[in-house]
Amino acid sequence: MNKKQLLNLVTKNDKVKERTTFREQLKMVKWVMNLSECELDLLFEEETFVPEVPKPSSGVKKILNMGIFAAAVALPGGLSLYSAVNYLMADYNYKCAVRCKTNEQNESLCNRQCKLKALNYIVMRLGLEYRRCNSSKDPGKCRKKLLSLIKSYRNKRNRVQANLQLAMRKARLKGKI
Repeated sequence: MNKKQLLNLVTKNDKVKERTTFREQLKMVKWVMNLSECELDLLFEEETFVPEVPKPSSGVKKILNMGIFAAAVALPGGLSLYSAVNYLMADYNYKCAVRCKTNEQNESLCNRQCKLKALNYIVMRLGLEYRRCNSSKDPGKCRKKLLSLIKSYRNKRNRVQANLQLAMRKARLKGKI
C-alpha cells in the first residue's frame, strides 16, 4: 500500500468518516503525509521468516578454507567473495533465527535483531581478514577488495539498524514490547 491509497482510505472510507471527527481525520492525513517510505513499508509488512539451513557451494567452501583475505587476491572479480561472505552471514543468522522460533517474543523483531547481529559479525570478521592482508601475495589488491566489502556490509548494517529501531518504536506503540 502506498501513501495515496492510505490517504484515500483515511479520507474517503465511510466507516472512517462515521467513527471520526473532522479534526481527527485531519490529524490522520497529516500523520500519513509525514510517513517515510520505510515507515510505510513497516506499517503493512507481514514477515513470516522460516529459517533454512544454509548450504555452501563448492566454491564457497574453497574460499572459506583458503581464507577470505587470500581469496580476495586469488579470485578474479568479487562475486565469489560476496557469496562466501553471504554464506557466513546466513549461517550466523540461521542459528539466531532458530532461537527466535523457539522463544515467545516478537518474532519479526527478533529476526531483525538476528540480521543485525549477523551483519555486525560479518563486519568484524572482514575487519580481521583485512588486517591479515599484509601476509597475502598482493596486499594492495587484498585491501582494496576487502575494503569495498567492508563498506558494502557497513552500509547494509546501518540500513538494518535503522529499520530495527523503527520496528522497535512501532512495536512499543502497539504495546508488543
